[in-house]
Amino acid sequence: MMSWCQNQERATFSPSKVWRKGESRLALPKDLPSEVDSGFNVIVSEAGCDVLSLQAADALRFLEHHRNDLIRLKSVPSIETIILDFCVFRKPEFVSRTYSFAAELIAAAGAIGIGIDLSEYESNVD
Repeated sequence: MMSWCQNQERATFSPSKVWRKGESRLALPKDLPSEVDSGFNVIVSEAGCDVLSLQAADALRFLEHHRNDLIRLKSVPSIETIILDFCVFRKPEFVSRTYSFAAELIAAAGAIGIGIDLSEYESNVD
């Protein structure tokens, strides 16, 4: 994967975190495996995990505003994957939950070759 530092002067957004192949991404014991690739995170929404619709709207604006940079990054041979990762809080009182994304967001991400993940987290709010 491309080093962020090599291309940051051309990008219109900055990473919130950068990691490199062979290094530990977290401050964990040294006997745990190190990263198998290099990469970076970019925060595209400040919305909390309890407001998926706002996260999605912010992500769509980010895709539209940074489309050219994202297309350029996606065309770099060493960049294998770009993913939008949304978060929601797990609600144990429900047997199942359904999450939906607008076709406009899916189309905008797909046109660039960007995937969409949904990560579920325990809420620390009682």
